[in-house]
Formats: sequence, structure tokens, C-alpha cells
Amino acid sequence: MSSPFGSVDTASTFWKQDTTCSFLLERHDDLDQTLNDNPQLTKILNTPEYAIQLDSIWAIALTITTDGGDGYYLVFPAGIDDRLDQFISLSTD
Repeated sequence: MSSPFGSVDTASTFWKQDTTCSFLLERHDDLDQTLNDNPQLTKILNTPEYAIQLDSIWAIALTITTDGGDGYYLVFPAGIDDRLDQFISLSTD
């Protein structure tokens, strides 16, 4: 995670100042518990801006939260929850 920044300290400073967040859901994760622990992710469920299937297993959904383009990225396996799978079906229609 530090390679684009040159050092761990520079990367840490950037991510502390930037409001972009990325989240990874794995097959064993519970979406409802994840939403409970990270309420900002409800923005992805309520207002997804973009979602694509990355490969045969993984997908990504994004919601923009600022005029500067910051937002929340959620990477998740297809089939983990119907609420997430609906984004993929919408993006392929």
C-alpha cells in the first residue's frame, strides 16, 4: 500500500487526511454486521454511483461523497448478498 507514496509515513499521512475509504467484504463476512460497524457504507446501498464485476468472483461498488471525488469503495464477492448483487445486474443492463 505504500509503493505509490514512497514511504509508509507518506501513505499514512495521505489516508488520514483523505476522506476516501475502501472496504473489503469476504465470503465469510456478514453485510449487516459490516454496515453496523461502518455506517458510512449505507451510502453505497442507498446511492451507488458505479458498480462493476471485476472478474468471475469479485465486484466493486462506489459512492461519491464530496465534490472533490472522494468516496467509499466496497469490494465484495458476487453472491454474498442480494443487495450488493443488484448493483452488478444494474451495471450490466
